[in-house]
Amino acid sequence: MTTGSPRVLVGGIFLEAHSFAPRKTQAEDFVVVEGEALIGKALESGTGLGGGVRYLQAAGASLIPTVSAVAPPGGLAEHAAYVLLRDRIVAAAERHRPDAVFLDLHGAMGTTELADTEGDIATALRKVLGPDVPIAASLDMHGNMTPAMLEATPLWISCKENPHSDYHLAGERAARLLLETLAGTIAPVARAIWLPLLLPGKLGTGAGPLKEIHALRRQLEADLLDASIYNTYMFLDGAPSGQCVTTLSDGTAASAAVRRLAEDLWSRREQFGVDRPTLESVLASHRPGTGLLVLGDQGDRVLGGGSGDGTYILRHLIKTGSDLRALIPITDAAAVSAARAAGIGATVDIAVGGTIVGTERPVAAAWKVRNLTDGRFVQEGPFLANEPADMGPTAVLQSGNCMLVVSSRPALSQDPQAFISTGENPEEYDLVVCKSGFHFEMAFKRLGRCVVVDTPGLTNYVSGYFTFQRRPPLWPEAPHIVPDLQVRRFPPPPLPSGTKDVP
Repeated sequence: MTTGSPRVLVGGIFLEAHSFAPRKTQAEDFVVVEGEALIGKALESGTGLGGGVRYLQAAGASLIPTVSAVAPPGGLAEHAAYVLLRDRIVAAAERHRPDAVFLDLHGAMGTTELADTEGDIATALRKVLGPDVPIAASLDMHGNMTPAMLEATPLWISCKENPHSDYHLAGERAARLLLETLAGTIAPVARAIWLPLLLPGKLGTGAGPLKEIHALRRQLEADLLDASIYNTYMFLDGAPSGQCVTTLSDGTAASAAVRRLAEDLWSRREQFGVDRPTLESVLASHRPGTGLLVLGDQGDRVLGGGSGDGTYILRHLIKTGSDLRALIPITDAAAVSAARAAGIGATVDIAVGGTIVGTERPVAAAWKVRNLTDGRFVQEGPFLANEPADMGPTAVLQSGNCMLVVSSRPALSQDPQAFISTGENPEEYDLVVCKSGFHFEMAFKRLGRCVVVDTPGLTNYVSGYFTFQRRPPLWPEAPHIVPDLQVRRFPPPPLPSGTKDVP
């Protein structure tokens, strides 16, 4: 128990990592903010870090800022890049000896050497700080919860909505429970059940099976500190995987609640079928001048770990001779270099896109260089509102009706500022493509009709497409698998008096 103003160390490393993406996440892909600048950013941010920092500050905590490192979803992080960031946070904890630690993490970060970075950083902090310093973290609902994470601390709180409009609320709750634990008013215990289950489609929480499951979660949460449902990031090759349901309580209601949620989720597994329309069917009914159509490119979602170099939609528009004025983001560092060498106003005969994944075809044309920028912008939100982003050097290229925002690094194009920062106003087009499956709707629905189309690529789940080495068999890939509904408790219950703890 701590009296007076608690000293809370804050920081985070945020990445959703695709094990099969050929482009690894490098150190320069992380936008790093540290020290007092971290606090300034967080106070205006729509992230879990923002919600947590605002709550802690309002509660009178003395904040010890470390590092906030955020990268777009992408390939596995280069291990050395992760270790450098982790060690800066751990070293700060060892140096300052805080009363508590608050972290903002994704939950599905992996490196070229390590599948469970969240478990790794929490374990490293626990070793440095000992068993009595509370550690809490806010997570994405598509995190991969692991026993190592829960063994280090029971205080993991996921966001509950997809699209993720409530990151800040997860941060607030994690911060509140952290301070209550520190004050001794609660003694939280987590219960967890892992289900051997993937959800191929219908992943939004505003309709369908997840809406009903979360209604049950809210009902059960009346007797709990938290209930979180982790719908797992399906492209991270780690173990355990599949869905995980957790409850947090200092009472006894949590075991029944976590089992009821897990059973309900498992019983609805057949309801999660793919429900996305084809590109052809959506474009067939859209005409120039009839309003803005915003397409989510399911197969090349940068927000799902894709590389952003997919040309499927661009090639379709060219092949069909579409007269729609289209604004499309593409990742291609070589094309940007060629445009920069030629300069604004020049025409470059180059092929664009299809350079990273290898399954896409580049699009060759005479492209006029309309603009060149540094690729830096601050996100408008509401998703990741006020978070800085960096696409790397960027070029705006035009051929016919197609305007491309070509970035050196995968762009967070779910945010209008990815386009506006380059001088292109999405509202002036008939069609805008976002490399996103859900979150673009939060910002673009005020501008036009938003539709996610069923395009091919690394981020469109197809059963059996990837070969997993660590991940256990999951439904629907293993259709006859039977779940183990055993409730696991973290920390485990104390042994009866007089019992020896032996292996």
